[in-house]
Order: sequence, then structure tokens, then C-alpha cells
Amino acid sequence: MRYVYAPLVLALLAAAPAQAQWIPQSPTPTHLDIRGVGAPTASHVFVATEDDSFDDGGALFESTDGGATWTQRDVPENGFSPFNGMFFLDAQRGWAYGNENVRTTDGGATWQALPFLGSTYHMEFFTPTFGVASTGGDLSVSRDGGLTWAESPNGLYDFAFADAQTGLGVSARRPPSTSSLRPSPSRSSVTRSPARPTAA
Repeated sequence: MRYVYAPLVLALLAAAPAQAQWIPQSPTPTHLDIRGVGAPTASHVFVATEDDSFDDGGALFESTDGGATWTQRDVPENGFSPFNGMFFLDAQRGWAYGNENVRTTDGGATWQALPFLGSTYHMEFFTPTFGVASTGGDLSVSRDGGLTWAESPNGLYDFAFADAQTGLGVSARRPPSTSSLRPSPSRSSVTRSPARPTAA
């Protein structure tokens, strides 16, 4: 078996130098702690940072030339609130989150304030309308792009979507039904199986 795999290993090693390389960024966007990166396009990049209480600028920095130059944006508007991260779904729709949450629907040209959820530590959208936000131990879902939020149903904490209407959610809780869900041993899908009988 050792000899069968040797050509494959050599081929992988030979191809390694052709892979993309990381290049240190200089100048750096800011001296502040960078907590998130979002790139609507290959040359258009945002970084979300901690707050600097000694300036009146925001916690969002923007580059339109692939990181060669950076501009500090007045986001959030009060200039005194840090971001904990950011996420772009596509070239137009992005969200930055922290003690204040904002979104853009025009590639970062403008940013709209979203409802206060507490300190938001993670936010991700799976479609233009459906997303999830984590605030400590609580998880909220939005079905309108972040304009309103509600508690995640049945403790669902992770999602995957095939399209804007069809998705799968994962929960550590048992589903509220007479059947349980188990993975099929022969295929990568979820199948329905009878629930185990309970003791009388």
C-alpha cells in the first residue's frame, strides 16, 4: 500500500509551490485590534475593529484598492462602540456586529443601524433575509435581513441552506414529536426513525 500512495504524495508536494501565498499587509489599516474582515469584492475590503475613545471616528475601516490604502468610516454613528466582527453574504449585503449592529445593502456605501441585541459575538446570514446572531448564551434569528430578531426555535444553532427557501437547522434538543432523527449509515442525509419506547 505504501507504494500505491507514493506518486500521489509526490504530486501534491510538487503542486504546493503553485498555491496562493499570504502577503503581509503594509501599511496596516489601523493600530486598533482588528476583530473581523469582510470583502464584498477582491479589491473592496472592510475591517471591523475595537473602539478608540480618543478619536471621533468609527470602528470600521475601508479599502477600495485591495488594502493599499485605508479610510476610517463613521460607523457606528456615535463613534464610541467597538465591533466584534463582520460578515458579507455577497458584493452588496454585509453586517457588522458588536455592542451596536449595522448592515449595508449597497456594498458598504451606506450603513443602517439594527436593533440592539446586547453584545453580539457572532452574526451570519445564510440568505439575504435569514440570519442568526449569538449574544453570549442566547441565539436569535432574523427573517428580514436583521431588521427584527426572535429567539431561535427549538434551540437551533447552526444552519445550511440549499436556496432561499430550503434549509436545515441543527439543535442539541430532541425534536418535539413522536419520532427522532438519526443519520443514515449508508448516505449523507437525515432519515426519520421511530422513537424509542419510554418506560411506563
